[in-house]
Amino acid sequence: MVRGYIPDFSQAAYLLLNWHEGHPEKSFWTTTRVKKERGIPIGAYRCRKCGLIELFADSSMAAQ
Repeated sequence: MVRGYIPDFSQAAYLLLNWHEGHPEKSFWTTTRVKKERGIPIGAYRCRKCGLIELFADSSMAAQ
């Protein structure tokens, strides 16, 4: 398996996906309230043979 990541293309930047426990909370300005410090970075591993992708939420997957 090859380690990688899935970027989220926003209007002004490329962001890394983060996992958040629980249910999303509504926000008036951004549609969803997100506390960045509580998110766990998501990394991906891809099989070179079949292309299967597995996602893992782990602090070691953060940008370095």
